[in-house]
Amino acid sequence: MNRRVLEILERNGIRITEVYYCPHNREDGCECIKPKPYFLREAAGRYGIDLSRSYVIGDHPHDVEFAENAGAKGIYVLTGHGGKHTAELKAEWPVAGNLLEAVEIICGTSESAVSTPREG
Repeated sequence: MNRRVLEILERNGIRITEVYYCPHNREDGCECIKPKPYFLREAAGRYGIDLSRSYVIGDHPHDVEFAENAGAKGIYVLTGHGGKHTAELKAEWPVAGNLLEAVEIICGTSESAVSTPREG
């Protein structure tokens, strides 16, 4: 999946330098599994990234928590697994219908974040 996304982005002039992933199970108690901010801090240090001006887009609540734990901003998307976890979302988290809408939120060109009913 990562390779396919990287190919699409590259064709559109966006080059991803590195992909990080945690190979562990949650039960392993490692330091790199989301929502722990290990990989964002690793990338920030390696590439001089200002996390306060950075975004994480994801389809699981851990993705948004991951961003918050690193001092970045998170946007939840309803695509992928996103529809399964809406009851776990915090009211203040921006929600986008898909990746394009998330990018529009970041660029300030979105009408607004999608409002989704939150169970619970």
